[in-house]
Amino acid sequence: MDHPCVLECVECRGYKERGAVIKILAKGYKASPELITELQNHVKKVTAPYKYSIIIEFVKEISKTISGNIKRIEIRESDKK
Repeated sequence: MDHPCVLECVECRGYKERGAVIKILAKGYKASPELITELQNHVKKVTAPYKYSIIIEFVKEISKTISGNIKRIEIRESDKK
């Protein structure tokens, strides 16, 4: 969340690869492999290097409940497809 291109993100656990899938809502930035690398390097700098996510996906919106909680079940289900 500290990176300027990240407006909102969610971590989805349950994957066998190291790290987690992060859905990122980017504002004013274009999704690219370079931006993914930049975000991974940023996370390595601000946390332990092993915590960075291997998979980063850019989305326009993150599903939420009426009360504003993120619908992680929907995200996991869509990732299985």
